[in-house]
Amino acid sequence: MSGIKVSKKAFSAFEEMKKKRTHKFLIFGISKEKVEVTDAKSGDAKTNPTFETFVKALCKPKTPAWGVIDYEKKMKDGSIRCKIVYVSWCPDDCSVRSKMLHGSTTNTIKSKLGLDKGVQASVPGECEESIVEGLVTNALYKAPTAPTSQLAACVHKGCGNISLDVNRGFPPSSNFERFAPATTRNGMV
Repeated sequence: MSGIKVSKKAFSAFEEMKKKRTHKFLIFGISKEKVEVTDAKSGDAKTNPTFETFVKALCKPKTPAWGVIDYEKKMKDGSIRCKIVYVSWCPDDCSVRSKMLHGSTTNTIKSKLGLDKGVQASVPGECEESIVEGLVTNALYKAPTAPTSQLAACVHKGCGNISLDVNRGFPPSSNFERFAPATTRNGMV
């Protein structure tokens, strides 16, 4: 915990966004030892902003920030799912102090605003619309990683711990056995 708190003004803006739908998204940042709204104009609901507008407003070089977006997804059955999703933006090129403050304040923001669904990003590609869409529709999103042939999912004998070794493509230890069926040899999952 950094000791930095969400300002009353920022909390009020979020509540208006949530209840009155005045904004499609808000961008928050640290200003004078408080979390403040740094960009409310871009996300004004009257301007009908897009997801690309949100990413452009959030992803500024050398500037960590948090964005909350009221994301809507029309489902195949015609229903519409809405969810407020946060994106924690901390680019690799910002200062170490900024990264530390950002990281230690993220949980404060999540708990104060009551957010649970979120994305952490350090490059704009990590906050693609498909990721947020997956959070809203409760679909599992598979992040781009190494090819599946290089993944080794293993179950520790007898305890059910799963270990993935993405870099080498084989079990990290000889005490692991390949995980193919839903159970291991001794019947545990």
